Amino acid sequence: MKISKCEHCKIKYIKKKNKQRFCSPKCGAISRYKNVNKDGLKTYQRYHKKYPWIKTYFYIQGRCNNKKSPYCKNGIKNYLTKKDLKYIWFRDEGIKMKSPSIDRKDSRKNYTLENCRFIERSENIGRRRRLNGKWSEKYNNCRSCKTTKKRHQALGLCSRCYTRKMRLTNKKRGDENGRTK
Repeated sequence: MKISKCEHCKIKYIKKKNKQRFCSPKCGAISRYKNVNKDGLKTYQRYHKKYPWIKTYFYIQGRCNNKKSPYCKNGIKNYLTKKDLKYIWFRDEGIKMKSPSIDRKDSRKNYTLENCRFIERSENIGRRRRLNGKWSEKYNNCRSCKTTKKRHQALGLCSRCYTRKMRLTNKKRGDENGRTK
């Protein structure tokens, strides 16, 4: 038997196994949870700070491989490797961005080297609403009021007209079921 010092709480204990470093499993768990080095970062945080494109790679993999994800349902596949993402990161100067985000230039195509780029997250969120200059995929303006100033909601209607239509259909359903206001 060998007497050793716990790496977490510094109490002396009798070492039962060769690889044992802590006096109890609790000390080991706390130590792993608080795995913080001199720079104040945990090991995985330091790794992702050094290689930020790796985190993006795993997010893409998660989106494309999850059967319940809209990406998987729409047949979007990932053809990027970690080396490709590293190349894109330095090509688009992701290090200079405040909050870089991966973007597919054409949202209907897969994740490929030619179709992907890093842009600011705020710009990427704004891109989701625009459809290459069109108001919606099928319509150039609202079917009801013919506006393009309000954003498209559904069924070829702007948010205002769509809300109005839903209120009317809900009132009709309420009247059919014997409910009145």
